[in-house]
Amino acid sequence: MNQNLYETSEKSDKQKMASDEYFDISRPRGRRARPWTFDQFTEECDTPGASRIQAVLAANDSAGFTLYARQNGSLHAVTHNEKSVRFRTIEQALATLTDVSYLLSEIIIDTSRWRRCDSW
Repeated sequence: MNQNLYETSEKSDKQKMASDEYFDISRPRGRRARPWTFDQFTEECDTPGASRIQAVLAANDSAGFTLYARQNGSLHAVTHNEKSVRFRTIEQALATLTDVSYLLSEIIIDTSRWRRCDSW
């Protein structure tokens, strides 16, 4: 009986490690680059022959979802009127980003600053 509990614990530890490795790899990384205005962001996406751009939404439970653009390993903060572009909901972000031509269809949501609720 005790050995069975040990094996179960060992399996869950391995699963947790594999899960942690996956999320460490998938977390958006890149060097910070100069900010883009929202207009520059859309123009960069529309530029023929330019590297593809991926939207990154940094989730924060108090600030919402802040928009970044990843291109060639660099993260550009996207601004409007010198303030970060933020969305209250994912739906707002998707509605805005669907109008941006040639943006990569995969959007990353970085939840590293999202408050985790352990009471579930």
